[in-house]
Amino acid sequence: MTNVVIVGNGPVATLIYAKSDSAALIQNNGPNTVYLGDDQGIRPTDTSAVVPLTGSGYLNVDGTCDIFGICLPGQTQALNVITSGLAFFSPPSLSGLGGVKIFAQTSTPTGTIPVNSLWFNLTDGSMQLWNGSAWIPQQFSGQQIITAGTVYAAQLAAGIVKAGIVDATNVLANSYIATSAAGEFLAYDTNPPSAGHLISAIAGSAGTDGVTNPYPKGLLSQQLTLQNIASSPPAFANSSVFYSSSTGRPSFINNYGVDFVLERSGINNQNYLMGTQTLPQQMSGPLAYIANEGFANSEFGIEIDGTITTPTSGVALVYTFGLYMDGTLVGNSIGLGSVMLPLSVTVGYTLEFRFLLQSAGVSGNFTIVGTGGASRLFVNEGNTNTAAPLNSLATNLTFNTTINHTFTINGNWSSGASSGHSAITYRTKIVRRN
Repeated sequence: MTNVVIVGNGPVATLIYAKSDSAALIQNNGPNTVYLGDDQGIRPTDTSAVVPLTGSGYLNVDGTCDIFGICLPGQTQALNVITSGLAFFSPPSLSGLGGVKIFAQTSTPTGTIPVNSLWFNLTDGSMQLWNGSAWIPQQFSGQQIITAGTVYAAQLAAGIVKAGIVDATNVLANSYIATSAAGEFLAYDTNPPSAGHLISAIAGSAGTDGVTNPYPKGLLSQQLTLQNIASSPPAFANSSVFYSSSTGRPSFINNYGVDFVLERSGINNQNYLMGTQTLPQQMSGPLAYIANEGFANSEFGIEIDGTITTPTSGVALVYTFGLYMDGTLVGNSIGLGSVMLPLSVTVGYTLEFRFLLQSAGVSGNFTIVGTGGASRLFVNEGNTNTAAPLNSLATNLTFNTTINHTFTINGNWSSGASSGHSAITYRTKIVRRN
C-alpha cells in the first residue's frame, strides 16, 4: 500500500512514518530534497542529525523508530511511503538502510541496537555484525573485495608485501633476494617436501630444511644442465665461468679471459687377455665415436696399461700393437722385437693412440700418433735391452666423421714354434679433447 506524505518546511518537521512492526519504503520523486531524522525538532542545516533524501532517492525503514522530514525554507515535497515492501526492496544482508546503525569505535557498542547493525572495531580493524544478541566478526576473501589486476605497487606501503607464506602458482619479479641464514630457495620432487627429496637449494648459509635435508652455503643441485651457447661468455673477475660451447663441449673461462675446453675421459678396468694368437685380438676398451661429434681439431685417444709374458719355450717372438677402426688397422703398428722380448720374461707396457681430426665430413681425414713405452719387470733399470719406447705416426688418413665408428687397440704375436706366451691389459682410459 502506498501513502503520499507532503513534507513542509517547518517550523516543525513532518511525521513521515510512525514507529511500527512493519517495514516501509520511502521514495522521493523530486525535485526537492527532504532532510530525514528521528526527532520533530530537526533542521535542514543540522547535518549531524539529518540524512538528506534527494530527488529520485529512496530509503528502507524497518519501523524501529519514528521518521520525520523537513524541507528547506520556501520548499515542500511529496513523498511516497510504500508499506510491506521490505522483502522486495531490502538488501540481502541488512534489514533496511534506515533501520540499522553503524559504529566506528574502540569500545563494544551497547544499548538498543537494531539487528544487522555494523561495528568497525578500531582496536583490531575487524568488522562485526550484530545478530540480535552478540557481535559476530565478519570474514571476506580477497576475491570478494579485490578485483583481479587492481593491486599494484602504488596500492602497497612502500611497494612491499610482507607475509610469512606466499602460496602462488607463478611469481614474477625483477629480483629475488634471500639474506643470510633466513633466506634460501629450496626445490623438491615431492609435494609436500620430504626427507631425501631436496633437489636444488640456493642459500646464503648452510642449514637444514624442515624435513631434515641438509644444504650447503651456495648452490646444491642433483644435476647441472648447460645449454649450448653460440659464443664464449665474458670473463668474470676472480671467478671461473663454466659453459657449454656451440658444439656441446664443456668449457670454462678463467678470470684472465683464457678459454679452455675441458678434457672428457673415462676409465675401463675390464681385463683384456690374449694367449698365443697370431691374429689381432682386442686389447683395450672400445672408443665409440658418435656420428658428427668430431670436427676440425677434435682429438680422441685410447690409453692402455698391461703386461706381456714371453714364451717359456721355443723361439722368441715379436708382439705388435695397432689402432683399429671398425676392425681394420688404421695408421702404423708398433712392434716389440725378440731382443726386447726374449724367452721367459714379463714386460710392462703403457701405450696411447691419439687421433686428431684435420678436417670433418664424409671425406674427412685425421692424424694418428702412438706413444708410450715398455720395460722388463723384475730387473734393474738401465740394463741393456730392458726398456724401449713405443712410437708411431701416420698422417692424412681418411675418416668419415658423419657416421658411427668403433676404435680399439689390438695386439697379436708373430708366428713361431713357441708356447706359454700371453698378454693382458688391466686398464683402459678413453679420452676426448677439444
